[in-house]
Amino acid sequence: KQGNAALSPVGAGSEVLISDTLLESVNLDGIEVVLAHELGHKVNRDIPKMLVLAWLQFALIIALAYFALSSLGFNFGLRGPQDIATLPIFVFAFTVVGSLYSLLTNAVSRNAEYAADRFALQMTGNVAAFEQRFIGDPQFLAQPDHTLRPAPFDMVNSYLVFWPGRHCTS
Repeated sequence: KQGNAALSPVGAGSEVLISDTLLESVNLDGIEVVLAHELGHKVNRDIPKMLVLAWLQFALIIALAYFALSSLGFNFGLRGPQDIATLPIFVFAFTVVGSLYSLLTNAVSRNAEYAADRFALQMTGNVAAFEQRFIGDPQFLAQPDHTLRPAPFDMVNSYLVFWPGRHCTS
């Protein structure tokens, strides 16, 4: 089992959840770095940003599906968006837009992870613990240069490696 941690919204605040397997496998310095990483997500307001992206994705899918169903549906003898027979068109629009949009959300997620890493290093100053916890992680090793400051649009191959999205550093 791999240890994990996450920032979880709770009411108006948030909590950092740390798994028991992480507590068992990492020393106190490692816990400090992981906690600082998760707090970096809080400071950078990553959860609201990702929620906005998800809402935009949903709205875009609905709008495109409605447009496709309204304009193309009548050509195939369908009665418009309310016709249940248009469901395959909606599913197709959902799949295509969702797949393409995930490239954007994955890029935003990668940048959020790197920003949280930078925050953790700035707060703790513990490079050794950071390297032990994150750079030793096989998911992080997929990044060929181990850099913490990626050029957002120069890392398309790295984004595709992780698509449909896993945390590369946590």
